[in-house]
Order: sequence, then C-alpha cells, then structure tokens
Amino acid sequence: MTTVALKSTTFVDRPEVMETFVDHVRITTWHDNTLRLELCVTRVDDPTPAGELPTAHIYPVARLALTATAGVQLQEMVGKWFAMMEAQGAIQRTPPVPPPMTPPSPTKPN
Repeated sequence: MTTVALKSTTFVDRPEVMETFVDHVRITTWHDNTLRLELCVTRVDDPTPAGELPTAHIYPVARLALTATAGVQLQEMVGKWFAMMEAQGAIQRTPPVPPPMTPPSPTKPN
C-alpha cells in the first residue's frame, strides 16, 4: 500500500449518500492488506402457522473494502463508543463464557 504525505484533509459531507440500516456484519475476506466486510440486514419471512418459530434470511445491503489503516481506525472508534456506552450504563459487559469441559478419556488398565 502506498502512502502519500498530505498537507491537510477536509471532510466534505455528501447529503445524497443514503443511510443504510444494518443488524449483521460479516467479514468476508482479508486479502492484499484489505479487509472486506458485508453489512447485512435480517428480514423475517412470511408468518408461520401458530406454534412454529418464524424463519428469516440475511441480505447484504452494503459491501466495504477497508485498508488496514481504516480497519484499525474503525476498531479504535468502535472501542471508544462501547467504552462511552458502558460508562453511561447503556450497555453492560458480560464475562466470557468458558469453553465446555470435556471429560477425560477412560484409561485402559495395563
């Protein structure tokens, strides 16, 4: 990846860029120093008969290709958002769930 020295950068808003709702993120590939993400939305299928759980499909609504630098920036920003939400009590950290214990294999007598 080539980097270019810049004197300054200025954010230019583009109001015509539409907002897209996303409730699912998939990492599709990491290749050539580029992280590719699919931003998806879940759509519940038509109603099911009473007593049956509904089914749903996940559809991609946007695909992002991020440089490693942009991926690190995204991780830092998201980390700050979660720290702020946790400090405000909007979310609560849950301890990690330990992996299930596997019973020892029975040993054969010698």
